[in-house]
Amino acid sequence: IMGDWLTYEGVRSRALSGKFPDENYAREIMQLFTIGLWQLQPDGTRELDGDGKPIRTYDDHDIVTFARAWTGFHRVAPRANIAQEERGNNNKNSIDPMRIEPDDRDFLPKIDLYDGFIGDGYPLCTDLPPRSFLRRGGTFVRRASPGEFDDRATDVLEPERGSPPPPAPCAA
Repeated sequence: IMGDWLTYEGVRSRALSGKFPDENYAREIMQLFTIGLWQLQPDGTRELDGDGKPIRTYDDHDIVTFARAWTGFHRVAPRANIAQEERGNNNKNSIDPMRIEPDDRDFLPKIDLYDGFIGDGYPLCTDLPPRSFLRRGGTFVRRASPGEFDDRATDVLEPERGSPPPPAPCAA
């Protein structure tokens, strides 16, 4: 139901849809359900900056970034064992959790509120040995526009002798 009300159900990544993901749920989860609008002192009073103004907990950039984390959620098929009247006439399953469609997800890393990264399971470039992306036999997952390539294809990169090195994905 939250996916409907806060409009993140069926939202696809910008790479697939050409549109920025809906920001409604990202904003509401931060404002209403977790950190609120203002940084607070342990006693619950607002924390103030050097000019005596309250310090916001997040800004529009954070909302846009967090919205990317709520892509790829879709409803599962309606249950046959629930009467149509109980579902209403919309034929939507509002009982079971939504499923995540990996191909609709925004797969790029997301920046957290403190300019770190929300856990994506991949090491940061700064955590890798220098030029490790050029290692012979390295395995890479190809990402392209839908239909252009098979997104699940895996390539082994073997640079040709004498060819210039590829552009560095991390500062080398």
